[in-house]
Amino acid sequence: MIPFDEVQAKKLLVVGDDVLDITKFAPHHPGGKEIIQLQGSDATLPLINAHGIQGKLPKLPKNLRIGEIDPATLEPIDRDLRALWKSLFDRGLFRYKRRWLIFDVVRAFGLWGLAWYSVHISVVLAFVLFMVARLNVIYWVHDVCHDSVFANRDRARFWAEWVSLFFVGTPVLDYQYGVHRIHHGFTNVIDADQALDTGPVVWHQKMLKRSSKRFVAIQAWFWFLVILPMTLPFFLGSAIYSRAKRGDWFRIMFVLVRWGLARVLFADHLILLFLPVMAAGYMLSLTASLNHFHRPIADKFDSSFARWVTHVTQNLTERGPLARFFTGGLNFHIEHHFFATMPRRNYPVISAEIQAFCAKYNLPYHTCSLFEAIAALWNKLSHPFAAQPPDPEVVAP
Repeated sequence: MIPFDEVQAKKLLVVGDDVLDITKFAPHHPGGKEIIQLQGSDATLPLINAHGIQGKLPKLPKNLRIGEIDPATLEPIDRDLRALWKSLFDRGLFRYKRRWLIFDVVRAFGLWGLAWYSVHISVVLAFVLFMVARLNVIYWVHDVCHDSVFANRDRARFWAEWVSLFFVGTPVLDYQYGVHRIHHGFTNVIDADQALDTGPVVWHQKMLKRSSKRFVAIQAWFWFLVILPMTLPFFLGSAIYSRAKRGDWFRIMFVLVRWGLARVLFADHLILLFLPVMAAGYMLSLTASLNHFHRPIADKFDSSFARWVTHVTQNLTERGPLARFFTGGLNFHIEHHFFATMPRRNYPVISAEIQAFCAKYNLPYHTCSLFEAIAALWNKLSHPFAAQPPDPEVVAP
């Protein structure tokens, strides 16, 4: 067995019971060479979040394995996090119950049916219902792409892609299985977390080279009035560009035909074709940005997964059913970043255990209201180079 201090000294990698040498593999890693930043650490949870299905350990290339870790030598925080993961897995909290899927399907068709029915009753009501229906689809697709819904990844990719194409109008796989997975591995790390690379927006001094101080002065307005409203149009454009580079003309033609048919169906109500999509995209991106972007941003990943997750992620205090619906369960974002392949319905269930874990190791468990989060995000955009305030006290369970 290999002791953990040897893993650290030789910049090896621990995943489950295995010790891996990724030195030669990292430059060719499909998700990016950033994986090399995990060397010398226990990467069990990051790898489950990136490559696992419903909480299971991923199958990694056998040629990378050089031995077995001595579990007694792991850092206590890593041992306890592994124990928590195993306990949640054994209790079935990573499984997506069949009745949930039935409810999701019924709810989706119900919302779309109500939206269509309301078109000739009230444009305002129809707008709200079409926005809610699309938001419902978007968050479900997000769950599917985290491999928390289906036990088979090929099935997950099929349903995520085609549900998104039909009901939202854009491909999703390139982003969800690329940018978004890297984001979960290297949250708020410059030149690794591609979610930070939104236009010319500057979050850190080292990012100023892609913009100017003059723009920084107005970038808070730009974020809320331009970037967030244009989320889905930008997403659609980048997806088509990515597909064109790979010669996926069938998918591109499907997107064009889909939007053409939608233009015909909404001929008398074009406002209901475009505005609900943009509003749903706005709410999605706002929710995502409230959870991370005003938290500390660094140029190197902290080798302790638990410490880094709690340092750069926060929850919202709004926790009722309505809040969970409109945020897609991402109001429990700390729980989501600990266990990304867990169905979002179970995040309230495990919240007390996550808080207890944080309290045991003196890790911050950030919570704030929606309006406090918006104010903090605005302040971060307005003053991106200001010193980060100290972490608040740990929240006791």
